[in-house]
Amino acid sequence: HQHQLVEHLVYNERVKVGMFDLENAPAKTAKKLAGKHDKIDYSRPDVVYNDDDLRASLLSMNHLVRFYDRSASRDWEDIRIAMEEMHLLDGINIFILDPITALISRFSSSEANDKLNEICTDMADFLMNYPVTLFCYSHVNPKAKGAKSHEAGGKVYSHEFTGSRAMEKWFHYGHGISRDRTEDCPEERHNMSEFRMLFDRDFGQSYSCDVYFEEKTITYLEPKKF
Repeated sequence: HQHQLVEHLVYNERVKVGMFDLENAPAKTAKKLAGKHDKIDYSRPDVVYNDDDLRASLLSMNHLVRFYDRSASRDWEDIRIAMEEMHLLDGINIFILDPITALISRFSSSEANDKLNEICTDMADFLMNYPVTLFCYSHVNPKAKGAKSHEAGGKVYSHEFTGSRAMEKWFHYGHGISRDRTEDCPEERHNMSEFRMLFDRDFGQSYSCDVYFEEKTITYLEPKKF
């Protein structure tokens, strides 16, 4: 979802994006973005591809995507400074932060929620001060005992986000992606996910739609209607 969103913003909307991928090195993230554009997974070791195709796609993203190296710092204070610099110096107005939970990974459970509330408050201030948009990706907490698990296609709810109270308080929108990854998944639901808007703080709107992941082209598609 993240990489397809950025590919659309860069190649269709022709806008600049700041990538703060805190789980991967910039080289891997860049390969994934190029793969979305070329519809081939350059990051898979068993995929054979033409180096010139990869190089051409990487060069086509030059000046449109800036990558933050996670080895520099995972502290929100440092990341915010980097975002401000990208906005003021490079004219970047859209940022991707994945995952927001990496910002609190070194805190204990009792400290994490308070810290994330502090971070989300500062994020809201950042967006008030500058004309920018910030997309954050989050892990979710396990379902309650006895409930249908996320792995079995259980719906994601906003209260299951790690640090959900802070996000529901400060973020404008919340979205969830659900998919059944078990062997018992019906054949017609293989590679199918459900996208849902979990909250819309300003307007109270909602939506739900099915999407199909086509492995051959590593692309989310709308399912065919018969």
